[in-house]
Amino acid sequence: MQEVNPERPFEEPSELTDEELDAFGEFTEALVKGERPDMETYLACRPEMAERLRPSLEAAIWLKGQFDGIRTRPAALRRPSLPSDDAS
Repeated sequence: MQEVNPERPFEEPSELTDEELDAFGEFTEALVKGERPDMETYLACRPEMAERLRPSLEAAIWLKGQFDGIRTRPAALRRPSLPSDDAS
């Protein structure tokens, strides 16, 4: 079990190392920019972290696909706004 960071005691410790988090951030940044990075090619360049990074990258790709699907869905099929949505 990882030690708790005393500067952030309520934060869950990450299962990824700082290097792995940097790689994850680089990959997801490309997704957000609309690029379509190939996960296997990306992981092949980082074999030492591929096993631990793969599930996070798969989740990011899935989430991006879900987000894109929501954005392109016709307005009639989107979630209706709730009263609390209009209060801001």
